Amino acid sequence: IDVDTVVVSVGVSPNPLIPKSMKELDVSSWGTIKVNKETLQSSISDIFAGGDIVRGGATVILAMGDGRMAATSMNKYIKEKVRNIISLVKEFKTIGDILDFASK
Repeated sequence: IDVDTVVVSVGVSPNPLIPKSMKELDVSSWGTIKVNKETLQSSISDIFAGGDIVRGGATVILAMGDGRMAATSMNKYIKEKVRNIISLVKEFKTIGDILDFASK
C-alpha cells in the first residue's frame, strides 16, 4: 500500500506530539483526538485515529477494534474518493476540457 505516513503507537496514554503538530486537528481537553465515533475519522478528513490517542489509556482489545473500524472506514473513504475522480474524468470530452479544469 502506498502511503505518506504510518504512525505506530505503543503505550498507555496519548502522545501529545501529533495533536500539537497539526493545529487543524480537533483535540479534547485531555489531549485525545476527537473523531466521528462511527468512522473514527478526525476533523482532518484524510486522518483516522483510534486506540489510546482517541480513548485515552484503554485495553489492547479496544485498540484492535478501533484499528479494524478505522481500516474499514478508510477503505470506504478511499473508494468514494476514487469514484468521485472517475466520475469527474468521465465528464471530460477533450484534452482541452482537462486543461481548463486544471487551470481553475
